[in-house]
Formats: sequence, C-alpha cells, structure tokens
Amino acid sequence: MDKMVSGVGPLDLKKYLDKAGVDTIKSEQIGTDVESFFAERIGYLSKGSLRHEVYSLKMLVKFLSEKSADEDLANSSEEDECRACEKWLLKNGYKIYSEKTRNGQVRREQCANVRYYRQFLTFIYKRSGRYGEDVWELSQIGFEVEQNPSTVVKRLFFKQIKQKEIREEVKAAIRLLLTGQKAITAREELAVMRRFSAFLGKEYSEIVSLKEINRDIMEEYQISIKTNQKKKSLHSEMIHLKTCLDTIRRIYDYKNLQQIILPSDLPKQAKVLYRSYSDAEIMRLNSAIARADPQSGRAWILQELLGTRISEVLSLTLDSIVSDREVYIQQGKTAKGYKKLVSEDVIKLIRKAGEYTKEKFGTTKYIFVADRDPNRPMPYGTLRGRIKKIITDCDLRDDTGQLFGVRTHFLRHAYGRRLAELGFDDVTIAQLLGHRSLGAVQNYRKLSKEHLAEETKVFRDNKDEILKRIVGGW
Repeated sequence: MDKMVSGVGPLDLKKYLDKAGVDTIKSEQIGTDVESFFAERIGYLSKGSLRHEVYSLKMLVKFLSEKSADEDLANSSEEDECRACEKWLLKNGYKIYSEKTRNGQVRREQCANVRYYRQFLTFIYKRSGRYGEDVWELSQIGFEVEQNPSTVVKRLFFKQIKQKEIREEVKAAIRLLLTGQKAITAREELAVMRRFSAFLGKEYSEIVSLKEINRDIMEEYQISIKTNQKKKSLHSEMIHLKTCLDTIRRIYDYKNLQQIILPSDLPKQAKVLYRSYSDAEIMRLNSAIARADPQSGRAWILQELLGTRISEVLSLTLDSIVSDREVYIQQGKTAKGYKKLVSEDVIKLIRKAGEYTKEKFGTTKYIFVADRDPNRPMPYGTLRGRIKKIITDCDLRDDTGQLFGVRTHFLRHAYGRRLAELGFDDVTIAQLLGHRSLGAVQNYRKLSKEHLAEETKVFRDNKDEILKRIVGGW
C-alpha cells in the first residue's frame, strides 16, 4: 500500500471500502476480491480520479451485494455477468448505454458502470489464471465477440510483446475493446501494439510499462514508421495506436498518455484512387466467369449487379430477400444495413445460389458457404483464388496487356461509374451504393467525364444480355 501513487494509505483504503459498503456483499470471496481489486486500482490513480473511482466502486458493491453467498465469479461467463449487471442497472433506473460523438458520428457505448464491472471480472479471471495465456481463443473468451462473417478471427497472439507489463496492459485494452468492436479491428490494433513494443525493445529497452513513455518517444516512433516500417497508411497506424493507448489510459489512469498523440500526428488519409474495370475488360471477364464453379461465378456476378462490397455478397442469407424486387444488404464495414431495389434476375440468381447450397450442404445460414465449414460464409480468399485460376487458365489480359488482377472493388467502382453516366443524382447513387454521405459520389463522377454515349449504350445492352444468359444457365 505504501507504493500507491494516489497517496491512499491502509486507513484511507479501509475508509473507502467501508463507505462503499463492501461488508454488505454476502460472499466472503467476492468481498475479498473487491478489496483487492480496489487496492490495485487506486495504486494507479491520481487524487483527481479517485472521486470517480469511489463512485464506480459504490455502484459495483450495490450490484454485487445481491449476489448469493456461494456464487463463484471466477468460473462464471463474462457475457452472462454483464447482462445481469445491465438488467440490474435498468431495474434501478440507470442507463446502460451512453452516446458519444466521434469524427462527426454518434456512437453508442456501454456505460461506465458495465465497463467497470468488466474490469473487475478481468481482475478476477486474471488472478484465477483463466485469461493469463498469451494466446487467446476468442470462442472461449467468456463473451460473444463480433466477427466479420467473411473474415473470422479465431485467435489473438500477445507473445511478441516482450515487455511483460506492457503485454498485460495491452491485454486489458484489447479485452475491453473487444466488447465494442469487431475482432478483425482488435487484431489490427494488437498488431500495431506489437510493432510499438518492438520499437521500444530496440530503442528503449529500459522501458517496461506504457506509463513510462513520453511525447519525445512518440515523435521518434513516428519517424521510425516513416523511414523503416513498410506500412501503407501512417494515418491508420496512428489511429489504431491512439485507440489502444487511450483505452490503457482510461483503465490504468496513466496521465502520461493524455496528450501522447496529438491531432497533428494524424496525417490526412491519402485520397483513394478510384479505378474501375473498363467496359471492354468487364466484357472479357464475364465471358470467362461462366467457366467458374457455379457459386464463385454467382458471387462475382452478384457483386457486379448489386454494386456492393464483396464481403456483403458473401454475407448474404436467404432472409436477405425482402421481396421479389428488394434485397437487404448487411454492411460489414459499418455493421448497419439498407434495403436495395433490384431486378428480378438478381432475385432469381440469389435464390439459385441458395438452392445450390441447400442441395450440397443442407440448411445453412449463409448462401455462399465455406466448403470445410458450411456454418461460415465463403472466405474471400477462396473466391479470389478460384477467379484467379480462371484468369490464369484463360490468359485473360486487361487493356494494358497485363494479366488481370482480381480486384472485386473495381466492380463496385464500375457500378458507381455507370450510375453517374446514366445521370442519376448524388443522393440516389449514395443510396444504391450504401454510402452514408455524398462525398464518395464525386469519385464515381470523376471516373466518367461524359454521359453515356450511344455506342456505350449498345455495349451495355450486349453486356446485359450476356449477364442474363449467365444467370439463366445457373
């Protein structure tokens, strides 16, 4: 206790525990865990943060006091426990979510009381050895982790973070982040922290905790990224790093992380170079796609017809068909969705794909499924590999004479370009492509400086005829 940063001594600790009513907790073990948890927490806290901590402690104790005397939290499900906490909060008139505005977008987050309970559970699980491993199996982490259906993350690896204390700090952050974001995002953030850890190990081997880093170190790291690290986006790297460090700051109250990354450290993202397949290229590709296995061909053609992201096509379910002319598109990027008007041919193609899967694999959730695990959607890597094989076997060349690359996003850009050429307004184009703002629409307009010419219209009629034949054949 003498090492407490906040200056809280044993007598003060007892005073806070008594004030919070820890003795009202029926389970002696849970009561002891609360005392140990609070004692460890205030060791990180400044006097300014102590008041908020005491309030959170009181709320935690109120909830835990209703637990039975023989309840074992060390072996409980974190997901179930947090649900129980949310129910208790609602029952007692408290909010379970808070709304925060970030980058102009309103996001819902779990309230502080639930997050505090998660931190308490993490403390218990850590002491029991339940989550002390350096390799996490996300299916066994204790709560449901949101996944991108087409890119499922099964494990997270912390071994490469050599500094033991930093490794534990990062674990705490990633664990908390997993409750509010997709696993694939958490994996990216963990990768960033591994790179930062490697930099510290090389340049500042004496640093063992993130509470020891400062602004000078961060500036040196940015120079290192720019000169050595083969990363496409400094902006993405710094955003992920900031997210993790901010989370660690909130968990441990590390004041040194308050302004460790400044707004000026976040360079503007490079403008995306919008490219699309030319009309002639799409013609050549579609002619060859008919040789693909049925499901891969259907997925490719559906993306072309829908103008969606390929992950959204691979995540389609039979329930996605809203009516004979409408499909619900679940957006993996934003975790939201929208209804899209489509042609009867699109509906027909989706249903054919669903019938094919049912005949081959039985009843499944997804229309396009993984061969080895029909409960999962077809991985993008599988589709890409199959289309690449067709391109190689047929020696398909682009307009420059180079072998085609498999760039499914070019199909989406071609779809947007076509809408612009046909004279659709910005709002309609944004709606049809599932964009939340009109900013991206201008990129599609730049792809085509002129409206649809007569010869282009003839081409498109021919292209549509080819697509109909392909759909009919499948």
